[in-house]
Amino acid sequence: MGNINSVNISGNLTRDCVKKKAGETPLIEFSVAVNEFRKDKDPYTSFFDCVLFGKRAQGLADYMLKGQKVAVSGRLRQDRWQADDGSNRSKVVLIVQEIEILTPKKQDNEQDDIPW
Repeated sequence: MGNINSVNISGNLTRDCVKKKAGETPLIEFSVAVNEFRKDKDPYTSFFDCVLFGKRAQGLADYMLKGQKVAVSGRLRQDRWQADDGSNRSKVVLIVQEIEILTPKKQDNEQDDIPW
């Protein structure tokens, strides 16, 4: 069997997404909080840093707002770098392949900052 690198999460955006570019490629960065409920224990929250590249990132950038519920599918990538003090650092990022905004659209008579 070959290697498997596949992740599916759903949770809430922890902040509005941040627009950037990697060369000429548009991208957005965002973080998703995923709650885990355990029997007889307090809930546990994990935070996942995510990156979405390309035209889809450009199209969603203005609509991904703090607090919205999203479902994300993708793969993990470990970024490695050397800090200014010479220490080695790393961080795991979810590279988004599919995303769906799960927060329901507001009705015409409801106020909302999301223009859809």
